[in-house]
Amino acid sequence: MPEIAVLALPNAAGASLFGVLEIFSTANRILHSTGRQSHLFNTVLCSIDGEAVTSSMATRLEVTASVKEINRPDLIYIAPPAISSSTELLAQQSGWGPILDWLRACHEGVTLATHCSGSFVLANAGLLQGHRATTAWWLCDIMAQQYPDITVDRNALIVRSGRYLTAGGSSAYQDAALALIRALSDDSTARLTAKYWMADLNRLDQSAFRLESNRGGEALDLLKRARYWIKQHLASEISIADMAEALDTTPRSLLRHLRKEADCSPQTLIQSMRVARSKVLLETTDLAVSDIAQRCGYTDESAFRRVFQRHCGLSPHNYRTRFNAKYHCTRQTP
Repeated sequence: MPEIAVLALPNAAGASLFGVLEIFSTANRILHSTGRQSHLFNTVLCSIDGEAVTSSMATRLEVTASVKEINRPDLIYIAPPAISSSTELLAQQSGWGPILDWLRACHEGVTLATHCSGSFVLANAGLLQGHRATTAWWLCDIMAQQYPDITVDRNALIVRSGRYLTAGGSSAYQDAALALIRALSDDSTARLTAKYWMADLNRLDQSAFRLESNRGGEALDLLKRARYWIKQHLASEISIADMAEALDTTPRSLLRHLRKEADCSPQTLIQSMRVARSKVLLETTDLAVSDIAQRCGYTDESAFRRVFQRHCGLSPHNYRTRFNAKYHCTRQTP
């Protein structure tokens, strides 16, 4: 019987905390119904000291035990704190000392899993050094900057590296829990649990959800001006020389500054902003893909489709079907 300790951190996101517990509970009901009681998950809600934890919804959560009282669980799932900015992340990190000390002391031989900001807990403890990892798409750049020894996969929804499993943003607890059920039980239990939850067991990529972010610090003047200028010229052919001249700099200086401030080239910045604009148009309009391509600076529709697929992991048509409400089938009662 797999022993699972779900560690609730202060300000834990309530939806993901209870969601993880519910998914394992669902798996238990499925295992019980199929007569496999010996495979049931023994799930225990813990805090670092055994004291109640206040969730992000200001709800006081009573826990069963301190993690220190759990004897060698098969899995420790870290339910991460709810954050909405890098400033909140830094504020949360300052209170992680006891958790990090405990993780460093006890992690040997135990599978550690988490998602979203919880990946920073493992990183802070030094456990992900030399490993691949992921986190919420909007936190990936911050993780890469803070922890250069971690290979951050910005597109993956789930990354398994050694005994560590990290997953993407808020709702990725579903994907992480299902992957763990598959690993600790079997494919059948994971598939049936996913069916019950109406979750996609094979959802592996988070790039389609990414918004164009102000990478590297929008407040930096040249980057801010570059982004503004590109935005005004998205539908036009953009040369680096023209862009540099408009920003009163040289192409070489522009390249150097963007590498330093945004960790990208001018071409990459232009392309990412064009894709971001095309995603908005696919989500909110009925424009043909060819028209959207032209509005975003692509005279060759095939080239646009290739770039979009590479950035988002979906074709423009599939992206629109998934994210434009008008393209969802709605059953109406006569």
